[in-house]
Amino acid sequence: MFTHNVDKQVGWIAIFSSLGVAIAAAIVLAAAAPAQVQTDDTAVNLVSAASGKCLQPINQSHNQGDAVVQQTCNGSAAQQWTVHAVSGTKFHLINKDSSLCLDARGNAVDGTPIQQWPCNQISNENWGFGNSHDLLMSEVSDTSSHCIATPGNQDGLPMALRRCNGGPSQVWRTEHASSVNCAGSSGSSPLDLAWTNCDQNGFPFNPKMQYQVANGGSVLLDPTSLCPAATSSHIFRSPCVAWPVTYDNGLWCGPHVNYFAVTYQGPTYWWQKSAWGTDSDYNFFMYPSNTIGTPHPPKLEIEFDSEETINYFHSPLWTRFHDMVDNDNSAAQAYINGQTAVVTSLFGLDCGHSSCGSEEHPAYTMAVDMDDSNLNDDQWGVFARNWGDEGFCASQEHTLPLSGLKMLIPWLPGATAVSVLPNTHFNGFVNFSNLEVANADAHSNVTVPSPQITVVNGEGILIDFTLPDPSMEMGWEGEMHLQWTLPPAVRSALNARTAARRAAAPVRPAEDEEEKEKPENRIADLFARLPAQQQAALRARLTAPSAAAQPAAARPSPPMRPVLTVAKLPAPPRLARPVVPQAVTNPRLVQKNEAVRRALCEAYKSNVPGYPSLCAAAGRGR
Repeated sequence: MFTHNVDKQVGWIAIFSSLGVAIAAAIVLAAAAPAQVQTDDTAVNLVSAASGKCLQPINQSHNQGDAVVQQTCNGSAAQQWTVHAVSGTKFHLINKDSSLCLDARGNAVDGTPIQQWPCNQISNENWGFGNSHDLLMSEVSDTSSHCIATPGNQDGLPMALRRCNGGPSQVWRTEHASSVNCAGSSGSSPLDLAWTNCDQNGFPFNPKMQYQVANGGSVLLDPTSLCPAATSSHIFRSPCVAWPVTYDNGLWCGPHVNYFAVTYQGPTYWWQKSAWGTDSDYNFFMYPSNTIGTPHPPKLEIEFDSEETINYFHSPLWTRFHDMVDNDNSAAQAYINGQTAVVTSLFGLDCGHSSCGSEEHPAYTMAVDMDDSNLNDDQWGVFARNWGDEGFCASQEHTLPLSGLKMLIPWLPGATAVSVLPNTHFNGFVNFSNLEVANADAHSNVTVPSPQITVVNGEGILIDFTLPDPSMEMGWEGEMHLQWTLPPAVRSALNARTAARRAAAPVRPAEDEEEKEKPENRIADLFARLPAQQQAALRARLTAPSAAAQPAAARPSPPMRPVLTVAKLPAPPRLARPVVPQAVTNPRLVQKNEAVRRALCEAYKSNVPGYPSLCAAAGRGR
């Protein structure tokens, strides 16, 4: 039996004393005061909530009168602004690079251009942050009617005043410029990663390839186009990449070319579950800001093995999504169709497919805004673990040598406060597919605290997960329910945008000829050619181990810890080098691939089409 071990001060529990039911106790955060912008000459980046880009003088100019534009955030001094109090709620914003002030070149009317100008006492240089503390409100001639608005998403667009309405184009996040201390790279070769910010774990946040940095953010070419020597071997060496990448191969295909742990955030879409007889992976794709994806169009694939994760989830949001995937994939595609997700993973290139596309695989933590149709109950599905495999074209488990992971659900642009609702809860889960059920009781003595939720006004909701040793293959899953406080105009604009997105047809990646030829599809086609009765018998045989691993029943959820509120995020840790997961052989993957090999050799009488040497000897590949 799993047992509770609850400490009155910190809520320590045996997390796997419970799998399932929502908590009864409320975890309500009273509507907090709007986030305050530090005005003690703090340096900040001014980041548009609509475009994700930073304010800076055009071309990093030092000339007075030059326009202020938006540009992809890069951590430079030209994108840092010192917030200097003038009087009351009025401030100057002084560029760290040019030492000139943000200035409205004219009166408070629509279209007044924004420039930089020598700092003085004129009111054109006075700014306020509004009641929501996330506007750039002009105080020229003591007015407060007009705000800086971005006219679009492109780099280089000049800023101008528009009448304040609190819409996303007028919302600016004030991110502490100290985060650029996390800027770094894995090397200077085309396929090395570079980043300007880190997440709360110290992992690179939304990194991109050096090729993109050198080419103004353009879409990355196929890695094998940049490194022709790797076209056939898929072995990437200098001068293609300086980082010591590692490789994970499977019986049927490979390799996965692996880097280190990273975090990406961006619009995310559900694609599909891999075909039975292959790896049972869940496949999403994301278009992060500063996108890194390959090939065209720029997308980043997110993958995790359902036989390690969602098969053992019991929270209602994940259960509903699981049922959609199993019974109506088009409904699942409409359900997750462009909402924001935050994913921490092992970054790599999937050279099991000829494009060697970039991927987050395995996903260690994921928070996805599953249902944002009602901002009084914004519903996020969440999971966290420190272990995972890379599926069909692999044979290893990749474990993070860490006992805890943090994730940040981003602040909703324009919101003034948030409450964490009572139906927020987390459950422990165990990867029974890799464990002897008879040994499951050994996990009952594992004691870690339940996740700590902290609201950081204006920045996001931080979730801090404590995890057992990755060899135990345990994790957390659950859901966050958030009630946002919003000005009426902002709520209306966000609701209209959400309704339009949900009414649109689901976005799906293009099914080109190369994709149809990927190994999983070739194996699925081999099974599909068999008579229906034979398919059913093989499917039952191959899925029996996964079905046998299902736990008998869910148990009550653990008690939650009190929600905390802080004024700002702590600075992320400065890591000496990126965190590289440890790779060990995964017996379940090896056995599963061998079972598929034997099944196909039996079904095709040792003459499997396209695989002439497959049946020559046990475990021998193409």
